[in-house]
Amino acid sequence: MRVTQSELIKRYNDENREQFNPKLFERSDDKLIEALETAILSCQREQNFTIKVQSFTVIKEYSAIMGIMKYYEDKHGRNRRKRKVNQYDYVDLKDSDVILLVVTYLIGAKDQWKTLTSYILVPIVVEKYYYKIFGNMYSSIYQIVDGSVYNNSLKANRKYPAVIMKTLSHPVNIKRTKYKLNTMDGSILEVNNYEVLVFRKNFGIMKYFLAKYGIYDVLYFLGLKYINYSYTDVKDDSLYTFKLGSIFITVPKILFDNDKVTQSFIYTMVTETAGSYDIDDIARREFWLKKLGKEFGSPVPEKGISILNSLEAIRDINTVNELGIPLEYKYDIYCILRWIIREFDTLKNRDGLDLKYKRIRLEEVIASLYTLKLNKSIYMLSDLGSKVTVDKIEKFIRTRPTYLIEAICKCNLSSYRNLVNDLDAITALKYTYKGEGGITTPQIQYRHVHPSHIGRVDPDSSTKSDPGMSGVLCPLVETYNGHFSNFKEPNEWEANYANLLAMYEQDHHPMKRIFHYNEKQLFGFKEVLERHNRDLELLKPVERKVVFKRTENTNRYWEEEDYIEQIRKQNNEYLKHQEVKKDEC
Repeated sequence: MRVTQSELIKRYNDENREQFNPKLFERSDDKLIEALETAILSCQREQNFTIKVQSFTVIKEYSAIMGIMKYYEDKHGRNRRKRKVNQYDYVDLKDSDVILLVVTYLIGAKDQWKTLTSYILVPIVVEKYYYKIFGNMYSSIYQIVDGSVYNNSLKANRKYPAVIMKTLSHPVNIKRTKYKLNTMDGSILEVNNYEVLVFRKNFGIMKYFLAKYGIYDVLYFLGLKYINYSYTDVKDDSLYTFKLGSIFITVPKILFDNDKVTQSFIYTMVTETAGSYDIDDIARREFWLKKLGKEFGSPVPEKGISILNSLEAIRDINTVNELGIPLEYKYDIYCILRWIIREFDTLKNRDGLDLKYKRIRLEEVIASLYTLKLNKSIYMLSDLGSKVTVDKIEKFIRTRPTYLIEAICKCNLSSYRNLVNDLDAITALKYTYKGEGGITTPQIQYRHVHPSHIGRVDPDSSTKSDPGMSGVLCPLVETYNGHFSNFKEPNEWEANYANLLAMYEQDHHPMKRIFHYNEKQLFGFKEVLERHNRDLELLKPVERKVVFKRTENTNRYWEEEDYIEQIRKQNNEYLKHQEVKKDEC
């Protein structure tokens, strides 16, 4: 069998030369639809109003799309009241190649429910890399973003170390600051406090945890142990004692000095509960919901609940998928915040220029243009509070079908095709750091060539006006689901804290070290159940390992043991006893 010279060269290259990454040259309509659906699902809400996605429908037939658009323009268009000509009655000379995504919502407020249909015109890929919109050809550009979280180490004027997590709706900025605390023996301690900047408000992150779980449940959630309260001063050289009005809080010195999360918790308790409060008062979630609401100008539990709902809505599907930690550590926004403050020392020292910690995205960028509009409308609804109605939800949620393709034309992450040759491959590999969800204020360090750039981006291809912020990807670069590497996020905090506890328990075993407290100080099991019944109906609290066990003496003792099975048995017995009482009545 004869082989031509060109066939021989091709076969040799295929077998011996490194190949281009074919994923970099792929453009898919299905991926864009999937990205849109995922982003829209992340915008669902169930608060004082409800927005639920019931179904997605994709329509590809041109005549069906034009028929739906004609009907929509007659019923909801801007010019329907001015009796102007419907643009869909005629052939558009500057048409767009699109498909139609139909989203069906279930919306509700004040026991009123309604089905809402929203239409989104989505561009389709033509000529391999382009979108045809209003008669013009546009190409989408890759955006390089951080793989999960990033820090402010590149800022020359930073005052405090910070770790930032960007989501579809809001960035979450967590910083660590230092303060002073006075103990009962007169010593002054330097403590670390974690603060979070979100919704344009900056204060201690522990307020969110305490408003969500309450004191006892948040101790278990954060993994903190041996933090105790009493009405009398427990004088012990191995403990730090702080005074909260008439209450004393104690913590082992070795745990306080070596665990910054413990310091942050103690600092929040000392600064926020100074006054004539009872232990019963500060133990209730209602107390902390008021504190949280006060930060936003309304010291009522309802405001605190609204803020918690808004915080929980920040966690979107894309953020969860891209965060490289097990699901149980990113189950909700509180788990993610806990992971960040626990691994803060490692995350704050991460090299912000290293492409090892970054990824590229394409369809996700286009989808974010639509969800930014949707999220803005939802947060405007949240600000209305009890004034939300079904009609207002419909007004805010409904967007004109052409919104997405209009946003693509205006976005700086899509470029107009003005080629003078057929070198489309270079266009397909273009990238930028800028754009929505990317870098807004470029640092001078991005103009430098980083060692991680070699083999991943072209160091010679850059704009003259803003070098380093855009360029061309290396076609040979290997990607791992969009990431430049398959790195694993740090997640060693549980083992590290367990080692710290082991050091303390070598000399202070919980069964040997028992603190005597006033009868009024701690809740018994019955009181714990009653407290939860009095709390506002939010999510079920995390199961605690800390219980209060009555010994042979009449006093109550604080003991740290794993009594989960015993709790369940006591819980069942107590509930049966309550049912018997109701039957007798």
